[in-house]
Amino acid sequence: MKTNNSDSNVFELNDTLWPIVRVATHNTVLDPIKFEEEYGEEECQCACEKSLWNSHKDNPFRYFRVDHEKWNNELLKLTSDFINENVIEKMKPYGVESIQVHSIHSPEFFDYWRDDNDELRFSVVMSSDFRKRMDLYLNKFRESDDEKYSSYIEEHFHTYHLYSQIEDFKNPEICIGAYLTLCLVDMDMSDVAEDFIEYAHDWLCDNSTAGAVRNILLEYTGVDIDSNNEDFSFEECFNDFLELYNDDFAIWKLYHDLWEHIGLVWRGYDALECLENGNKSINHCIVAKNDAMRMIFWAIDNDYSLEDLKAMAA
Repeated sequence: MKTNNSDSNVFELNDTLWPIVRVATHNTVLDPIKFEEEYGEEECQCACEKSLWNSHKDNPFRYFRVDHEKWNNELLKLTSDFINENVIEKMKPYGVESIQVHSIHSPEFFDYWRDDNDELRFSVVMSSDFRKRMDLYLNKFRESDDEKYSSYIEEHFHTYHLYSQIEDFKNPEICIGAYLTLCLVDMDMSDVAEDFIEYAHDWLCDNSTAGAVRNILLEYTGVDIDSNNEDFSFEECFNDFLELYNDDFAIWKLYHDLWEHIGLVWRGYDALECLENGNKSINHCIVAKNDAMRMIFWAIDNDYSLEDLKAMAA
């Protein structure tokens, strides 16, 4: 990424050029899908919606969904907060005046062999004398007896000419990113991006409002199921099929009466897709735990009411 003005002290960077944070979500602890999968497990201590989830732990039709856009917006704000609190002041002696976070960029197609597809894009404002400071610190790093600089360069940059390449300044963004990365090494902050991941994960688990407990039966019957609403209560959302499922004798009788009259037409209904904006989701579904759930999935997927089923069984 290039700046609009080659003489400017503003440089457009990302967390690959200068790794002060890491926002990769795919298959990492910051992955909202992993958050959905792990939510409700005993070892997961996530606070958001926890009491609501536990109060309905015996309801097999519930599931947990994260609004990915909301999740990414929260993650973006966390990057700004973290950088302001942990990076900017420490980097001022090296010529950094301010850092402005812009966006998290995700590619249209993911490389599933990598876990760093997402990147944070931000701009760095350097002081008017940053070139003088840069030359001063580069000489310090180059002449130092501390092997941390050469070891880091060898491991991460794979070149023996990094200092001269930075000083040539032929690609300003890459050079500034490399220089500021060495400044992190100088301050023993080369692991700051890992610190951010832990910070963001803990915050999201304890404070995120992107998640909500859902109920697939209520989705298909068109009931408003926004569990982030303070007035929301599953108990107040009457559902014939949920009541049927919880009545062992009633569902056993209806199941066998239907079997005798129309056969096991619900065979193969091992899962029911969750709805997103009225459309079935190819990525989320509820798996049937027993034949009673398969029968109910078949019924609601074919828009049959409980009264319809009773008529068929008569």
